[in-house]
Amino acid sequence: MFIIKFLLFIFLFIVVSVAITMGKVAWHIWKMHRQIKKQYSQAGVSGRHQPQGTTYTQNADGEIITDTRDPQKANRKIIPDDEGEYVDFEEVK
Repeated sequence: MFIIKFLLFIFLFIVVSVAITMGKVAWHIWKMHRQIKKQYSQAGVSGRHQPQGTTYTQNADGEIITDTRDPQKANRKIIPDDEGEYVDFEEVK
């Protein structure tokens, strides 16, 4: 009889320990979720968050162009200074 009570005590101890551990993990996840939600709600008055480095432009047709490159890559010079220089062109007939 003593062995059964001891095993029951060990089982209950393990179940309670697991439940407490899972409760702590759930509490931390809930706190992180609440903090992230608070950060995003403070990010913009309109409620829309624009990721950093993303630009939106609208062309003449009304299409919206989204550029997700970082600003350094988007604004870099593509053609080096020593290439593609313009010369005066005269058409010879």
